[in-house]
Amino acid sequence: MRGLVALVFLAFTALIFSSCSTRVADFTLLSTKNIGTLSQQGERVQGEDCVYYLLAMIPLGNLQPNLKTAIDSALQNSKGNVLIDGVVSEEVFIFPFVWSHDCVHVEGTIRRSPFSKDLPIQQ
Repeated sequence: MRGLVALVFLAFTALIFSSCSTRVADFTLLSTKNIGTLSQQGERVQGEDCVYYLLAMIPLGNLQPNLKTAIDSALQNSKGNVLIDGVVSEEVFIFPFVWSHDCVHVEGTIRRSPFSKDLPIQQ
């Protein structure tokens, strides 16, 4: 009986401290900016948008993470305006009845379009 109680306790503890991560999408070209022909290749960049919940249900900020905000975050951290060979994933962490968060992560290789109206072309 003691072994069964210990096993149930261990399973419950593992469940409480677990989180979830899901791959949302793969993309060849992804941008929230107006682009033309692509130019030089850049480095890998990352961006994210997260929503945090108090008491696991009261959102602090937006109700859900925004993919556009995550992409803009990745683009803003670099000198480009297009992501190629990218990955979009979602991460959810729940600490029951206390705290949780939901994040959208974007990662891709940055490139710059010479015909973009958003960034000046550097010669």
